[in-house]
Amino acid sequence: MKLTRSQKLLLTLSIIAALCLLGLLVIDLLFRPIVTQIRPTPSFEATETLGIPISEATTTPDLSTTSPTPSPSEVTPSATTTGTEEPSSTLITPTPAPTTEEPTPEATSTPEEAEADDEGTNEFFVSPDGSKENDGTKEEPWELQYALNHPSRVKPGDTIWLLGGEYNDSYTLRLEGEEGRPITVRAYPGERAILTNDDRVLDISTSRYVNLWGLEIRPTENSRDPEDYDESAYGVRVNQGKESHHIKFINMIVHDMPSQGFGWWQANQESEIYGSLIFFNGVTQFDHGIYVNNDTGQKRIVDNFIFDNASHGIHAYGEKEHHNLNNIHIEGNTLFNNGSIGFSTTQGTYGIYKRNILLGGLMVAENPVIINNYTYYPGDAGEALNLGYKAGSSGAIVENNYFAGGQIEIGGENPGLAITQNTIAGGGIASLASTLRLGQNQVLLARPNGLKVFIRPNQYEAGRANITIYNWSHQETVTLTANDLEGVDLKPGDRYELHNVQDYFEDVITGTFDGNRLVIPMTGHTVAQPIGLDFKPNTTFPEFGAFVLIRIDEDNSDG
Repeated sequence: MKLTRSQKLLLTLSIIAALCLLGLLVIDLLFRPIVTQIRPTPSFEATETLGIPISEATTTPDLSTTSPTPSPSEVTPSATTTGTEEPSSTLITPTPAPTTEEPTPEATSTPEEAEADDEGTNEFFVSPDGSKENDGTKEEPWELQYALNHPSRVKPGDTIWLLGGEYNDSYTLRLEGEEGRPITVRAYPGERAILTNDDRVLDISTSRYVNLWGLEIRPTENSRDPEDYDESAYGVRVNQGKESHHIKFINMIVHDMPSQGFGWWQANQESEIYGSLIFFNGVTQFDHGIYVNNDTGQKRIVDNFIFDNASHGIHAYGEKEHHNLNNIHIEGNTLFNNGSIGFSTTQGTYGIYKRNILLGGLMVAENPVIINNYTYYPGDAGEALNLGYKAGSSGAIVENNYFAGGQIEIGGENPGLAITQNTIAGGGIASLASTLRLGQNQVLLARPNGLKVFIRPNQYEAGRANITIYNWSHQETVTLTANDLEGVDLKPGDRYELHNVQDYFEDVITGTFDGNRLVIPMTGHTVAQPIGLDFKPNTTFPEFGAFVLIRIDEDNSDG
C-alpha cells in the first residue's frame, strides 16, 4: 500500500522517537554504576567526641552561646512553713534541660596535630618551655602568651591545648572566635596545666567567643598579710578598658589568690563561669571568690563549688552607674563556709563567716535569678543569701534553693520578687517576714534529720558530676544507686575518681563502677592547707560533703 506524505512523516517521527528512547536506556545502563560509586557518604555526627553527657529530651550544648542549665527532675516543696525535720532521705538529680541550639564540636580525647586551614578545626599546642618560633605542634609547642595573642594560623573554631606543667607569668587573653565557632583554650587530657604568678594571673582583654577549659590558676606565693598584700593579684580579671564578650570559664580551678578569684567586671558581657572550683581566695573582708558587675546582656554563674574564700563566695555588688547588677543568673552552685579564712581588719580576727551569696548593693539589682543552689554554714553565723542589700531588686526570682545554716536577708524594696519552693533549714529568717509566702517554702526551724543529696551532671564533660550531700543524721556512708547516677553517663566497668572538693588534689577515691551503686564515705576526709596560712578551715564532714565525680577514660588516664 502506498503511503501518503503525511503518513510517511508520522512514521519517520515515530522511528526517531524510538531510537532516542533506546539511546537513553543504553546511557542509563552504562553510567548507573559510576553514579552509585561517587554518591557522597552520609555525614557522621561525632557525639562521642563532644565530651558532653547526652540524655533524654536533651541536645548537646553549644559552647559558643549560653549553656543549657539542668533543672531538678523532682521538686519537693513543703505545704507548711515551719517544722523540725524533713523526709529521712531525699535525692534530687537535675535533668539537663532541652536546647534547640546546635552543638559546637569539641576536640577528641586524644588530640593529634593538624595542619592549619581555614575551616577552624585545627589543634595547636603550648607548653611551659615552648617558643613562638616553634610551629605549634605537640613536638614543637608554642609559648602560652604567643598563642593567646591570636597568631594568624589560629582560626575561629580551633583548639589550643596546654600541656602539663607550670606557666609562670601574667597572661593576657586576646583571642577572637566567632559565633558558633569559639576558640577553645584547654588543658591537655590527663595533664595538669597550672597558670601561676605573684601578681594577676590572667587578664581578659579584647576577646570574644573563647572557651577557657580545665585550667588551674593559683599564685606562686601568698603571704596572707592583711597589711601588705597585692590587692591587684586576681586569678582572673576583666580589663575595664577593653570590651570582651561570650567568654566561658569551664571546669576551672581558681584558688589561693591574694585578692579576688574572679574580678568579673562589666566590660565583659554575655559570659559564664561553669563547673569550676573557686576556693581559698583573698586575705581580708574585701576579697571574694567571684566579684561581679554587669551592665548589658547576661552573666551566668552555674554549677560551681565556691567555698572557704576570705569573705563572700559570690559578691555581686555595685555602688554607682556602670557598676550595675543587671541580669545576673546564679544556678546550681554549692557554696559553703565563705569567710572562714579571711582576716577582718575591723575586728582584728580571722574566720568570721560572711556571706555565701550577695546580690545587691547601692544600685538596684535588675532581674536577678537565684535558683537550685545549695548553701551551708554549720550554725546561724554568716548569711546564706543577701538579696538587694540596701537598694533592693526588681523582678528577682529565688526558687528551689536549699539554704542550710546562716541568715537570709532581703534588703531594700523588691517589687516583683518571687521567692518560692525553697528549703530554709536551721537559719535565721527574720527579714523574710514580709516576703515569705505561706505554703510556698519549707522552713525548718531546727536542724533537719535524715539525708539530702543533689547530683548535677556536668554539661560539658560526659561522666562528670557535682555531688552535694547534707548528711544530717551523720551516717558513715551514703549510697547512690545506678538510677541516681543515670544522667552522669557512668556505665558498668567504668573507672572513676571521686574528689573531695575540700582537698581536691589529695583526697581522691578511685574505683570501678559495678553498675549498681556508688558508696561515698562521709568520714576520714581531709582539708587542704591554704597557701600562706598557718591554719586550715574546719572540715564540714560528716554533716556536709561536696564531691566531683569524674569518669576516667582510658585514653586520658596517666596509668
